[in-house]
Amino acid sequence: MTFAIFTRSGIVVSPGADTLIVAIGCCGMSYSIFGQFFSNRGLDIVRRAAFVFVSCTVLFHPNDNLCSDSGGIVLPAVIYGVALPPAHCTAEGRSAVSTRWIDGRFNETKE
Repeated sequence: MTFAIFTRSGIVVSPGADTLIVAIGCCGMSYSIFGQFFSNRGLDIVRRAAFVFVSCTVLFHPNDNLCSDSGGIVLPAVIYGVALPPAHCTAEGRSAVSTRWIDGRFNETKE
């Protein structure tokens, strides 16, 4: 967000639509770093790379129409990704995690 003010100097003086576009781009960048769509590592890396590209377009491209259109892609994807349960929250994953985490400490015993 620090460098987005160089392409959108209007957010410093009068916040409005440009501020919303920068916020959507920042949420997209954050989700591409910390979020997960797929449990398959290869698919997830490709999705993250594409998401970084589109989010950088939202943040740094000088064309307002392109940024608004790209923001229309990023915002629903972030909402979907946040609402989607993580891949390790399946029934098998929960049982594996819960059996290794006992009484507030990590159980190092091997089964």
